[in-house]
Amino acid sequence: MKLSEQEALGGVMAPNKRTHTKQVEQLTYSVIVVVTMGWGIALALTKSLVVSYWVAGALLLLTATFAVVVHRLDRE
Repeated sequence: MKLSEQEALGGVMAPNKRTHTKQVEQLTYSVIVVVTMGWGIALALTKSLVVSYWVAGALLLLTATFAVVVHRLDRE
C-alpha cells in the first residue's frame, strides 16, 4: 500500500511551503516594526499627530513596496 506524499510527510506542509510562509511573516513583521518606529520618532520630534501619521503612511508605502520588490526578486 502506497502513501501519498502528504501522508508520508505526516500531514505537515512541504518544507518549501513552510519556508515561504516564514519569509512572508518576517517581511510583515519588519514592515510593522519600521512603520511603528517611524511613527513614534516623528511624534516625539514634532509633537504633532498629523505629521506623525503622514510619516507613518509614507513609511508604510515605502517599506511595503520594498518588501514586495525584494520578495519578487527572491522568487525569481
